[in-house]
Amino acid sequence: MIATLVGSIPEMFCGSLACRLVPPRDAGALAAAMVSAMKESDDEHNRRCEAARARFESLSSPETVVESLRQLVGLIPIFSRIP
Repeated sequence: MIATLVGSIPEMFCGSLACRLVPPRDAGALAAAMVSAMKESDDEHNRRCEAARARFESLSSPETVVESLRQLVGLIPIFSRIP
């Protein structure tokens, strides 16, 4: 996976083999990441795929989703007090 360093992407994949992160609006860095991905060995590709799968599963497990929803619901009273 190749992604730009915007939004919550860096926090999601920081330190992970799963994603090559490139600066936004940097065509050269994007091209270099794409070339690097095409040149990687099958073993490296498989390691990256496994890391991506593990990261996705950790971010989207039922427990993680429920906790995120609990945190969001907990914010509702705060928003209702804003004029």
